[in-house]
This record gives sequence, structure tokens and C-alpha cells, in this order.
Amino acid sequence: MKAFIYCFFLTISSVVSFAQGFEYEYFLPTEGDSGVVIRWVIIEGSTCDGMIVEHSPDSINYSRIHEVFGTCGSANFDVPYQFTHTDPKENSKNYYRIRFGQIETSEAQCIFILDNSTVVVPNPVSDNLSIYFENPFSKPMHIEIYNGNGQMIKTGSTIGNKYSSNISSLPKGVYFYRLFNGIDLRGRFIKQ
Repeated sequence: MKAFIYCFFLTISSVVSFAQGFEYEYFLPTEGDSGVVIRWVIIEGSTCDGMIVEHSPDSINYSRIHEVFGTCGSANFDVPYQFTHTDPKENSKNYYRIRFGQIETSEAQCIFILDNSTVVVPNPVSDNLSIYFENPFSKPMHIEIYNGNGQMIKTGSTIGNKYSSNISSLPKGVYFYRLFNGIDLRGRFIKQ
């Protein structure tokens, strides 16, 4: 089972209007059985000549992952669309946007996908450590951090699916961590 974490919320199920009078209702990418499900609705009276769904691992370089050919939308009724991205990047941010013909491009939406493990952002880290993990029932999660010699140097706990700590005082090197609350998750990070 994968955990899906929203990176940030820009437009949540609200109508977006462009200067040309084109309107769409955009939903965040969501977890699906076989990948990331992207749903949107073109509002009645708005049309475009084709649509392209794009994906990016860095919010800068996008690639086409789906295309709708021909006239999109309708003058008489709202038209819903859906696409499932079956190959998102695991343990990484996934950015999505939609190009509406030659009219406009939606705001980028982001979802973070964990593959039943943990992920450190950023890694290597210099100051602020963030470890994301799956914790579906938001139970208290305990953490132990060890240096390269196996000595425990830090402990803590958190509720939710993220542990954060300022580690600027730690010396450079490789560190290991253990998260536990009935499950046992392990990983490592590099302090630079």
C-alpha cells in the first residue's frame, strides 16, 4: 500500500476563470488503486481545442502523460474528465498540470508518494530534517537517530506522517533512523 501526501494546496475544487472567459473546476490529484487519479471539470459554456495532462518530478520540466483530442467542454453543460497516472515517481514529489488547448495552463498541483517506507526531504540535509512516513491512524510515532558508529544521538516522537527536527548542530556524515509504533521503519540520511 502506498501513502499519498499532498505537497501543498493551491486550488481545491474551486472554479478557476481565465481572462478569455474559459472556466474549469480543478481537483487535486488523489490516490487511486492503480496510481494518481486526476479529475477536472470544464464548466458549461467553456470549450477548448484539446487538452494535455503533464507531469513533472521537479515542477520545472514537464512531460506529456495524457492527451484529449478535439473539442473539449460544452456550451450546454459541465463536462467531467478523469485520467489515472499509472507510473508516478515513488518517494518523490509528483507535479501535475493541464494545458487547455492554446488558451491557458492550470496551476501545478503536487502529491508526494511513499512506497510503504520513509523518505527524507531534502537528502542530503544541512539544517531542517523532514522524514515522511505512512501512519494511517495518526498514532504517536517514536524515532531514534543513530550516527555512523551506531550510537543513538537523538530521540523524539510525532503524531501524523512527518517528523521534523533541526539538525544543524550535528556533524557531517551518514545517519540512520528508526521509526516505530508497532511497525518498524528504518532509513538513512546524509548530513552535509
